[in-house]
Amino acid sequence: MRRIPSDFLRRFRRHFPGPIILCGALESRAAESWLGSGLVDLAAFGVPFIANPDLPERMRRGWTLAQPKTDLFYGGGAAGYSDYPRFEGPA
Repeated sequence: MRRIPSDFLRRFRRHFPGPIILCGALESRAAESWLGSGLVDLAAFGVPFIANPDLPERMRRGWTLAQPKTDLFYGGGAAGYSDYPRFEGPA
């Protein structure tokens, strides 16, 4: 997984006073760390939301994430976009 290094974000933050939104190959722990340290203002999750309609709850509870069916992306139908179930585990 390719991720922007923290040292780059620190240098960028010093030179850019505006809001920084980071997206792509993010994991919840890294996003929380960067948000907490002020390196980014918003962490965005695109593909993980497609495969996990309950993504915030899964991240909050530490539940496993469903893997996206990328071979179905851009296929023209609902399959691979809106057919992922919510997490079903122990209550």
